[in-house]
Amino acid sequence: EEFAQGVPLLNRIYMAHISLLPIITLLMVGLHLFYIKYHQLSSLPEAPEKSKNMPFTRHMAYLQRAGAGVFLLICLLALTIAPPLGEEPVLGLEVTKPPWQFVWVYALENLWVPFLVVAPPLIILFLVAIPFVDQNKERYWKKRPLAIVVLVGFILLFTCLIIWGKVTTMTHTM
Repeated sequence: EEFAQGVPLLNRIYMAHISLLPIITLLMVGLHLFYIKYHQLSSLPEAPEKSKNMPFTRHMAYLQRAGAGVFLLICLLALTIAPPLGEEPVLGLEVTKPPWQFVWVYALENLWVPFLVVAPPLIILFLVAIPFVDQNKERYWKKRPLAIVVLVGFILLFTCLIIWGKVTTMTHTM
């Protein structure tokens, strides 16, 4: 509570998000890439096949144990440490736009408010369906046209939503 007393709470939360989220994301991506290399889960497209393969069921069991451990740790922290709730909010109109990475959510809200509920499950279902739809065994990205088309489509979609969210005024239903 003594950290940055002269800075408003909203600014402190914003700075924590723009500082901590990218750092945590980079650390998690780095850890993910390290484990892929360490466990030899994915080799280079030109490399010959290795004989060391972990069965999928054993790998999933390991992931479930690790996930259960993280979930237990989060539950213990939630039960033992009270969250700092901050001061009472001031009544009035609060218009705060997030950083560019998250502004696409406001574009979806401007388009249709229930998108905020519908979009996340649709994105998750799409990600789950990718291995079933694109069953190309090829690892080299130039030989996977469907994956490239989907990737470019999503990049264009999110770029348009980000630009739209930046230039339009927000609806205040969130």
